[in-house]
Formats: sequence, C-alpha cells, structure tokens
Amino acid sequence: LVNGIGDGSFAPHRPITREEMAVLLHRYIKDIALPTGLALPFTDQAHISPWAVYAVMEIKAAGIITGHPDGSFAPQASATRADAAAIFSRFLISK
Repeated sequence: LVNGIGDGSFAPHRPITREEMAVLLHRYIKDIALPTGLALPFTDQAHISPWAVYAVMEIKAAGIITGHPDGSFAPQASATRADAAAIFSRFLISK
C-alpha cells in the first residue's frame, strides 16, 4: 500500500497529504467494486500530482471524496482527522 515519499525514505512522522490519502485508499480497494459516476475535475485539478490523479478521480467518481465547497480538493494540504473519518465513512457506506 505504501511506497514511501519518492526519495527512498518513508517519513513516518510527516503528515499525509490529501492526495496521498486518496492513493492509499485506492490501492487498498483496487479489487472492490465501487459505484462509478462522472468525476468532474476539481477546480485545482492541475495541482494534483501526476501519480495521484487517477486514484483521486476514481475515488471521487465513487463518491468517497467530495472535495471542498468551492470545488477544490487541496491535494497538497495535510489530511485532517475529519478528512480521514469522512472518507472512510463514505467508503464503508459505498461497499
């Protein structure tokens, strides 16, 4: 599920970003059939790292990630406990 942070290190005490959390969840659920839908781009879609775009959009299409009220995702922002709770709650409901 985890590959580290790209420079050969793991950084276990560094906060996880919202896009990293989406990628971890996507890797975890890769063999689980989720609802699909149209995943319109976030207003800050261009700021999602290339390695995370597919996972973020798949999780969004399943209704697990909704983003912020202004239509943004804030991919580089640290994920909060509230973010994690909401995302995992939606995931459990979607199964």
